[in-house]
Formats: sequence, C-alpha cells, structure tokens
Amino acid sequence: MNNIRLQLQKIYWMVSENPFGSLESLLALAIPLVIVVLMFNWRVKQSMKKQKRIQNRRDKLLKKLNGGKQKGGEEQVESDDEVVKEAIKRYRGLLFSLTGRSGRI
Repeated sequence: MNNIRLQLQKIYWMVSENPFGSLESLLALAIPLVIVVLMFNWRVKQSMKKQKRIQNRRDKLLKKLNGGKQKGGEEQVESDDEVVKEAIKRYRGLLFSLTGRSGRI
C-alpha cells in the first residue's frame, strides 16, 4: 500500500512540475479521462435503452386502448380533419378580432 502511495505521489509531482514531460504524466491524465468518457457513454446507452422500453410499452398500451376503436378508422381521420379545419377557422377569427387584421398566417 505504501509503495502505491509513493508511486502516486511521484506521478502527481511529475505532473505538477512538468505536466507534459513524461509518458507517465500523460497516462496519468489520459486514463481517468478515458474512464470518464466510457462511463458517460455507458450511462447514455442505458438511458436510451430505458427510453426505448418506455416508448415500446406506451405503444403497446395505445394499441390495446385503440384496438376496439380501429373499426371506424377512416371515419375517424375524416372527422379529425374537420376538427382541425374548424380550429384553424376559429383561431383566425380570434386573430382578426384581436389585431383588426386578417387572420392569415
């Protein structure tokens, strides 16, 4: 244990006196940085896997929820289009009443 401590102190003093003077000092700087980068990449991958699992579960639940409602799919799309058109009309009317200009966007 004492030998390792002495080696670490030696490397520390070499780095502090002349940071880029020896191979050991470069390795002493590079190895921790590489480890941090690898840990960060691993954490990002784990997070992406978790997000993918959550999205897959959400998609499955939506399929189950919409399973009985898919019979009238075409009618639903048409009625959604009508709702969107009506919302745009009302929004333009609101813009006209607030600004006094036409509601063209």
